[in-house]
Amino acid sequence: MITTLFGKSKPLNFLILGFVLTVSFLLSQLKYSEATDFVFITEVFSSALLLFFCLWLLGFIIYKNKLTQNNHLALFFFVCYLIGVMHLRIESDAIWSLIFVTLAIRRILAFRTAIDIRQKVFDAAFWLTIGMLFNFWIVLFFVIIYIALIDFNGVPSRLWFIPFIASFSVLFPVFSYCFLFDKIDHFTNFFTFDTIGYSVIRMNYKTFWFIVITLFIALFSLYFYVKKLKLKASNQKKTRQHIIYGFFISLIVYFFSNQSHPDVILLTVPFLSVLSVAFVEDFKKKVIVEIYLLLILMGMIGLVVW
Repeated sequence: MITTLFGKSKPLNFLILGFVLTVSFLLSQLKYSEATDFVFITEVFSSALLLFFCLWLLGFIIYKNKLTQNNHLALFFFVCYLIGVMHLRIESDAIWSLIFVTLAIRRILAFRTAIDIRQKVFDAAFWLTIGMLFNFWIVLFFVIIYIALIDFNGVPSRLWFIPFIASFSVLFPVFSYCFLFDKIDHFTNFFTFDTIGYSVIRMNYKTFWFIVITLFIALFSLYFYVKKLKLKASNQKKTRQHIIYGFFISLIVYFFSNQSHPDVILLTVPFLSVLSVAFVEDFKKKVIVEIYLLLILMGMIGLVVW
């Protein structure tokens, strides 16, 4: 039933997923406030709309780069994994980080065509720098910019300096504002981070199981994903490889980030969603695929209600 419904790319499927995502987020986050006043409800609803936008953005990226076949299964996985993360209180900073990283990845994947390459490099670095204002460790995603430049442009060139210019165009106005209004401490706080001392013992047990389940799915899906790479053209193969890099970098960002903000795990979701489709598209036995999808959906819901 799931493959029948989301096995084709239709506007109705997108609306269904968007509705489920919005309602699930609203219901899951309302439990974190004793007083559901107008301000809190407005903030939660605004965050839900941002996630809906991210769902649309991921669908756009998948369509433009042909990361999957003509279906909405990646978006189905995206909603499933987001539901799994909803056992946490999801702060707006984590959602903004997710959006800016996704916007940057959209531009990075577009490096495969040489048209307006300078603008694409600038945009990617620009979005990542804004994302750094919400989570410093997003700086690690700059690695993908340079990997993509090597893959699509070859040897180092003047393009390698563009990310620095883009970062300066964001940081200088922010610094100027903080300096003029005597808020330098605010600026330095953007670039402070705790000493890395990650502890599984301190981790929320639901978050632990979310990581275990999604890592298993990722490693399982990677076999089929890499297998499909051999059948792709050179440029498309490189584009798909960048999704793999993005997933592992997002995991590193999570483990490097302050454990008081576990919702940073959101950054893994777009990459994991694309990886997860590989098995579903390749495996021919529909009954097995349906059971697989149902188990993932139930597992993610279970993390919230358990």
